[in-house]
Amino acid sequence: MEIQKVIERANQLLTEARYTNSRIYTYNWLWKKGILAYMDAKSLVDFNEKVDKECMFTFHDGGTVLFYYLHAFIFCFK
Repeated sequence: MEIQKVIERANQLLTEARYTNSRIYTYNWLWKKGILAYMDAKSLVDFNEKVDKECMFTFHDGGTVLFYYLHAFIFCFK
């Protein structure tokens, strides 16, 4: 699925779940700095399980994986 559609759906679900606008903004900022930057660098448009697995372990800080980049995506597909 195209990454922009995934983000739109995630935003819709977050809004329906009554997340604050501030939290939704934060997630969008994290996606821009994380997954969107990764996908852009790799010239990827579609987000899928393979992309998810490949990029998940690139989000790290001194060896600690930063799962919060993906938190709302996981929420989106529960």
